[in-house]
Amino acid sequence: MAKRKTISLPGLHDLDIQDILPLVNLPQVQRLRGLKQLGPSFVFIGSNHTRFDHSLYTYAIAKERVQRWRQDESITQEEGRTLELYALLHDIGHSAYSHAIENLCEKDHNEHGLELLHTMESEIKLCGGNIQLLLGLMSHRNPLHACVSDRPLGADKLAYLLLDARNTTEQLGIGTGALLNHVSYTGTGLAIDTTIVPQTLALWQAYVSMYTQVYCRKASLIFQRFLEQIVDYAIRAGSVQQNELQELDDSGLDAVLASSKDAQVCAMFKNFKERKMPKSAIEIRPAEVDPLLRSNGKPVYVHSMPLNDFARLPQLEQSAHARTWEWKIANILGIPDDQVLIVPPVPMSRFLPNDVPIIDDGNTAKGMLQSKRPQHYAALIESITAATALRVCVFEQHRALAATPKHAATIIAHLLRSS
Repeated sequence: MAKRKTISLPGLHDLDIQDILPLVNLPQVQRLRGLKQLGPSFVFIGSNHTRFDHSLYTYAIAKERVQRWRQDESITQEEGRTLELYALLHDIGHSAYSHAIENLCEKDHNEHGLELLHTMESEIKLCGGNIQLLLGLMSHRNPLHACVSDRPLGADKLAYLLLDARNTTEQLGIGTGALLNHVSYTGTGLAIDTTIVPQTLALWQAYVSMYTQVYCRKASLIFQRFLEQIVDYAIRAGSVQQNELQELDDSGLDAVLASSKDAQVCAMFKNFKERKMPKSAIEIRPAEVDPLLRSNGKPVYVHSMPLNDFARLPQLEQSAHARTWEWKIANILGIPDDQVLIVPPVPMSRFLPNDVPIIDDGNTAKGMLQSKRPQHYAALIESITAATALRVCVFEQHRALAATPKHAATIIAHLLRSS
């Protein structure tokens, strides 16, 4: 009997990892145990699962899909095995706290992951993978990468909707069976059978729900952006180097920030660990959809503008741009610049599912899902628009000041003029 080493994946099945142990045991992979999947999210008390957990779920889902594609000979044995290893290794390039501080790193996680693959070549070969094919998948040059990375039919996104939903408040009830059995590889991407149109539409809705209710929850975005601001200060203070960020895990970064010799970094990180966060004082939102916000008597100034104007607001995803505007807003309010935090909107393109072709059991094309269900797709866009906002946050003692109509109007006018 062949030697087996199985682990339990709640919500899926036991997984035999004996044939990937040479990779699993590498420090580049074990490091993922120290990266929380949802980053610095203190909103959901059960969300302590890691990038390592997520990678094993992604591997297990991809393995089932590859087995079916090998049976119908749409991929070769070598392609199938390398796809499985791509699923296992797709997140190895992530920095501490994952996406929260990626903008501060010298490379994005895919670019860093490509570099790490070269250090793992012998283990990849030992596990039956092709390093050149794997590099093509990680860089998305090979269309087979959609098996893992398609939004949301890829194994990576299905793993999100199983594991992340299980550990947060979202109980989505998404089963993977049909979404594995009736998704095909066309040579250029994925296609779905006519029989799973309803399940795919439900998957689209679940994917958008997770973004609007979990990944882009207001408190979660503020936590992430506050950590990014602290790390930005730490880099400028010399407490940490940019090229170190993708080698640290979460606890390693915590230790660097807590032991910084810069008093401001230490004070900011202490607030972070004690959950003393800036609060939303000004929210700028697209006017097309009523977000149905509850103010609960809190001082928050909400300004709506046409979506076209909203799209022309300053692009603040890069920390340097956000820092400039935090300084400008602090000057308007007459408060220190470390008391202001800009939380930019998550690009709407990250929410929207990829369109997918529909085929019948004879592989005859039946059109694209978006055009077949335009009202459903329009409803997804409406949900995303309602969750989109640019937020100006300040600490509680300055919140009423920032939310006064006079100051809010001045800040918004400055933002609009710059566009």
